[in-house]
Amino acid sequence: MPSLDGVALSERDAVVLTDHDAPYASELLAEAARSKAGFVGMMSSRRHVERHLDAVRAMGVPDDVIARIHAPVGLDLGRKDADGIALSIAAGIVADANGADGGWLDR
Repeated sequence: MPSLDGVALSERDAVVLTDHDAPYASELLAEAARSKAGFVGMMSSRRHVERHLDAVRAMGVPDDVIARIHAPVGLDLGRKDADGIALSIAAGIVADANGADGGWLDR
């Protein structure tokens, strides 16, 4: 099983899980949420997210730590292609790092 053991994460790092179907996804998500990473996210649909968050909760991860997890990850840019998804995730990470919600400036 993949692990973050030995990875020196800091508040300047972002961890984004990209395979919500992996058999180890919930464990890795819990590990990432407990880490020092400044951003933790998971690519997934809202339908799949809840089972992972429930599994993380069942592992004894406190709610305040679970609240750090952005899932589904990314801002809604209205795109479903790989480039658009990557851009939405990167934009979300930058917005979060700056304490912003990523909304329109003119609205």
